[in-house]
Amino acid sequence: MNEQYSNNRFQRRPPIIMQPARSRRKKHVRWELLVLPAVIIGVIWFVRGIEPSGSWEDFLDAIGIHNKPRFTSLFVLGILACAVCAVARVLKDSKKGKK
Repeated sequence: MNEQYSNNRFQRRPPIIMQPARSRRKKHVRWELLVLPAVIIGVIWFVRGIEPSGSWEDFLDAIGIHNKPRFTSLFVLGILACAVCAVARVLKDSKKGKK
């Protein structure tokens, strides 16, 4: 009688191991890429509407700069370096440094 039940088709089978479904990475909007051009356009619009009370030359005279072309080039280089650093910080991968 034991042999009759051992060949039974309803006998217990090993469980089937199911792999969990991989969660797909959610796509999200990188708001920095949308806000940055909007801010730049807004600043350009704002600056064009301003009527300056003085000129760059007047400012350089007021702070006592004698070599104006050299100081102007150095100032522009500093502004460009700050802009490159700001853009690199905005565009870098935020998950790279986190554990």
